[in-house]
Amino acid sequence: MNAYTLAAQLLGDTELSPGQLAQLRAIDASHQQRLFTLLHDGGAARPAREPTASELAALRETIVRDLLDMLTPAQRAALSGR
Repeated sequence: MNAYTLAAQLLGDTELSPGQLAQLRAIDASHQQRLFTLLHDGGAARPAREPTASELAALRETIVRDLLDMLTPAQRAALSGR
């Protein structure tokens, strides 16, 4: 799971500004770090375990919320009109 995939699914052909693209990169990096921290015990190179369904759902919800928060009101309105 990454923010780019969720953005493509959620936003479709919504055009993002350069600033929003930078926000998307930051959102992806943040959530990849959270997933790494969640799965790697003490910074081990290999994951200590697989994520649970509820952990993945929580991460997905956070990414979706962050993606929606970066949109302009007009982009949100266009998205809800689909």
